[in-house]
Amino acid sequence: MFRNRILVFSFIALIISGSCPASDNTLYISPGLRIGWEFGRGMTFSPKISFGINTNPDFDDNPEYYNITLGFKVPLFRKAKYSYDRYNFVELQAGCTPFKHNGLFAGGGLGFMFYQDNNKTKFRPMVTIDSGCLIFAAFDFIFLENKKISTDFGFLGIMPIPLSKGKPWFD
Repeated sequence: MFRNRILVFSFIALIISGSCPASDNTLYISPGLRIGWEFGRGMTFSPKISFGINTNPDFDDNPEYYNITLGFKVPLFRKAKYSYDRYNFVELQAGCTPFKHNGLFAGGGLGFMFYQDNNKTKFRPMVTIDSGCLIFAAFDFIFLENKKISTDFGFLGIMPIPLSKGKPWFD
């Protein structure tokens, strides 16, 4: 089931990337590490990897990015109290520079997290809002059962690595 969802998200990412003008696009892969604070629970750690496309990466105009992100999140310096304290996630993310030539991105993502509970895989929707450039401030909101919302604020460091011969970033 998870593999099918990955294929659907990959297909959507390809459609998005194909709708942008090819001359200004740069495909990239971007590893990232996030340290956060989950309100009411404590610190979290989350490695992730993104594959996406950056439009107009030379900042002549307002560049945009579209990607699919895979990762997991675990508690840091504490044991998992609930089954959803440790989870994997898949998210479609997008963003842009709201002001021309400043290099500061604002964006977010929609996706789902999945975790094991009594030998069953459970899925929950999640939303991310972030802003930054190479280091992002980010809020994650996970919509749990019983109308609970898990909120996590953190800082995410990324390292975009160009995969195509489009214009270079931060030139």
